[in-house]
Amino acid sequence: MAAKEDLMAAFGTSDEEKICLEILAKGELQVSDKERQSQQDNLFKDVAGILVDKTVNPETSRPYTLTMLERALRDVHFNPDSKKSAKQQALEVLPELQKRFPIQRARMRLKLQVPQQHQQELLDMLDGNKATVEGIEQAAGNSTVITQVEPGVFRELHNFMQDTTNRHGRIEVLSFAVMSEAAAGSEDFNTIPAADTDKPPPAPASAAAVVTSPSRPAAVRHQQQQQQQQHGSAAGSVVYDRGPIEGLPEDFESR
Repeated sequence: MAAKEDLMAAFGTSDEEKICLEILAKGELQVSDKERQSQQDNLFKDVAGILVDKTVNPETSRPYTLTMLERALRDVHFNPDSKKSAKQQALEVLPELQKRFPIQRARMRLKLQVPQQHQQELLDMLDGNKATVEGIEQAAGNSTVITQVEPGVFRELHNFMQDTTNRHGRIEVLSFAVMSEAAAGSEDFNTIPAADTDKPPPAPASAAAVVTSPSRPAAVRHQQQQQQQQHGSAAGSVVYDRGPIEGLPEDFESR
């Protein structure tokens, strides 16, 4: 415990209880450099993870991998702020990523139901927000619209259902993040593979080749070579150990 003189100089009182309450109210938690770095790394990964869940390549509607988004964040010199949530920082850094990479927020798929007299108003609003209408159905005096919209349009749609339709409209979320169902994996910023200049050119189709495998016995490889010789090209003579086939006696010519 510090001396009373030091407590008076720092806090204006030597009452330990009042000093403890002031420290709890105004003090800051002291952490080591390693612990602070660990917290920053975890927050960085959290931001990248949120981007994986909420963003896609606009050309393919496929998500990016965590590794690619972490690299993209480093390319734009993103530094996480411990005083902000990971979701807030992910939304804030997205415009910076869009300046350099093809990336956008994944759209929401919604099912909207309104009275038929409000259908055209709803379609006009969706068109103004560049939404994608997937289908329209009409039944029992209501119109049902399946659409994909930017997440920021959701609040406007909610207000439309509350005010324009006088709370006779309904919103159902079918998907929070629409991604390509045909995608077998995640997207990459570099999807075109580089040409393999070191690969040797293929052998001509007419050339005879003996395929050997190091895992096969030598006797099998030798038998394959003999079979290859027996089925050689008709343009040349088939040569055996005892000379050309034309030199064999007539009794053996059919063999």
